Amino acid sequence: MPQLKSNSNLTGALFALWPAVGPWTTQNFQPTSDQAAVTAYLMLLNSHAPVVIDMQNAGIVSFPSYHVVLAILSATALRSIRSLRAPAWILAELICISTVLTGWHYAIDVSGGLVVAIVSISIVSQIAL
Repeated sequence: MPQLKSNSNLTGALFALWPAVGPWTTQNFQPTSDQAAVTAYLMLLNSHAPVVIDMQNAGIVSFPSYHVVLAILSATALRSIRSLRAPAWILAELICISTVLTGWHYAIDVSGGLVVAIVSISIVSQIAL
């Protein structure tokens, strides 16, 4: 768990310096009700007002995209099953693309997720040898 806590601390520090709520704040489209709730909660966290923890929005992490990390790691884990190899990679690619197109992540979040997944796979490959 120390690594997870360290990632959360790093993410919190980066958000304090550069509050990136979501692409809907800088691009020309309306946020969904969930995205609007995330925006309101993150802005409240960044204010000086007391905050009641909202478990619906408390686990928000934008960078890196853990959706992308999990999609790539899952597709990698399924590569040895021939009948699932192509569908798993197609689904992983669609997840990577859709996180940007639906406005939940910036492209840099997806890039960060790809880097985390690739580094993780490389480390495990070295350990498994």
